[in-house]
Parts: sequence; structure tokens; C-alpha cells
Amino acid sequence: MEISFRKKDLFIYLLGTQFLFTPNFTEPVVTIWFVSAILFFYLIFAVLLTKTRSAKELIIGAGLVFAGAYALHFWTGLIDERFYKYFIVFLIGIGFTRLVFISKNLSGEQILIKFIMAVLSIYIYSYALNLNPTSPLYILGAVLFIISWAVPLFALATKMKFPFIMEVAALVSYLSFLLICFTVPSGIGWREYFQ
Repeated sequence: MEISFRKKDLFIYLLGTQFLFTPNFTEPVVTIWFVSAILFFYLIFAVLLTKTRSAKELIIGAGLVFAGAYALHFWTGLIDERFYKYFIVFLIGIGFTRLVFISKNLSGEQILIKFIMAVLSIYIYSYALNLNPTSPLYILGAVLFIISWAVPLFALATKMKFPFIMEVAALVSYLSFLLICFTVPSGIGWREYFQ
């Protein structure tokens, strides 16, 4: 697992701040990086959601945080490069939860088109993989890939209405950065969400 047992690194792991200090200041632990990422994103978005009153303010605030984090990474080497793609994915997840006109994309309508878009995203992402992970084109390709595969999963679960598929969709929603925002902030359970 390539865990560093230096005091500084263990302290960073225990505080859940690996996402802030890797890869330049500590050895990354590939099996737990997402825990640090979730803590980091919940902290950022908790502040943004409590300090903004509208979707427009949220997007502006998120844009400022993204730009600040981007500049901080290049000036200091802080913040894991994965931050940028998952930050946008997390923001889109909040958009699906809060904005009705966006959340309609999770319905079972036009499911074939959604799967075609997901397949096309493989081609786009395969091109983006050759780029630097902090490149705007890489970030865009990664975000398109993640979103275009998450949306058909929920559309399929909505269309089929089989308990097993809903269970799988709910499991994904609670385990991923994007989809966890679909149920938790809205205050409704996943069963009500799909009905």
C-alpha cells in the first residue's frame, strides 16, 4: 500500500488531509485518498451552501474556490491533482439535487441517447488521458466521462423500477462523490427520489 510511517506522514493521514498535501509533501496512500477527498469536499461545500443564497452565488463561489485551489497548486504544490475533476463533479451533483431543470436528466427518458453519450465519453476521455491531470482539457474530459456514466445508471434505475437496480443505484449514490449529493442535501430518501 506504500504507506509512509514517518511521523509527519502519519499525522497527515490521521487528520484526513492527504488530499491537501499529496503528492508533493507526503506519500499518497492509494487506498484511502478518497476519504480525505470527501472530507475536503464536504468542508468546502458545507461552507458554500451555508454562505450562498442562490444557485448563481453557489456557482460563483465554487468558481472562486476552484480558481484559488488551482492557483495554490501551481504556486505551492498543495492539493492533489484529482481535486479539480472531482470538485466539478461534486458541484454538478449538487446541481442535480437543487435544480429541477437539471435533475430531469436523471429520468428514464431518452435512455438510449444517454448510453450513447456515455460510450462517446470513453473516446473523449481516452484522448484526455494523454494530457496533464491539471490541464483544463483533461479535467473537462474526466468530468464528462464521470457524469455521462452516472446519469444513465440513475435513468436505468428510474425506468426499470426493480428494487435490485434501485439498491445498486442507492449504493453508488452513497459511495461516490457525485451521487451522494442526490439524496443527502435534499432531505429525501432514495426510494422517494425515484418515484
